[in-house]
Amino acid sequence: VTPANQIIGIHSTVALPNLVVDNSSGQAPKALQTTMPLTVTDSLEIDAGASYDANGLELTLEGDLIATGNFIASGNTTFFSGNREQQIIGSAEFWNLTKDQSNTLVIRDDLDVLNDLRLISGTFDDDGNTLHAQGDVWMDATHIYGASGDGISFDGDRLQVLRSPSGTAYFGKISINNAGGVDSVAVSVPQGNDIHIKQALQMEKGIFDIGKNLLVLEENAEI
Repeated sequence: VTPANQIIGIHSTVALPNLVVDNSSGQAPKALQTTMPLTVTDSLEIDAGASYDANGLELTLEGDLIATGNFIASGNTTFFSGNREQQIIGSAEFWNLTKDQSNTLVIRDDLDVLNDLRLISGTFDDDGNTLHAQGDVWMDATHIYGASGDGISFDGDRLQVLRSPSGTAYFGKISINNAGGVDSVAVSVPQGNDIHIKQALQMEKGIFDIGKNLLVLEENAEI
């Protein structure tokens, strides 16, 4: 019988094909990543009542993250690096999230990124959910807005910086909901980073400072 609140250490020098934190026992186990980065080539599944703690170590997922339980980043970077469509199921909370391949990443629930968000390749599909970005954002993926929710919402409690490594960022919908600093600037865009918005720019709180950059609102886009 699995003891209550058992901690299971994960230390692997090779990629794992699939990882399930199983709570069929009802004893709320926790999987704890130890010592080194980990790659999972298929899905990471966290059952309701169970936990996965990345322990501040890099975690690379090439399949889905199914987090009906608790995903604990502990200050880590989680990479979504698959070569096919990937999904995030469950309202996970990340520290740093990086998408670095040409595939599509779909979120099936709202999620939070507390520090750096890097969507630097491929397609990001919000499926009508909200990605709450609370830190800086690097955007070179194409954002598909699912017609509901706030799209990618900048809602940190400090100045956030938006950059595009290629020089042009494409969004479906951006929401600005950050009171900003003493000058009320919520989001700042350094020079050389143009912003294209297809569906909507939602200004709730704070200043969106695009500087000398080009802001393009496509036909039928709303503010």
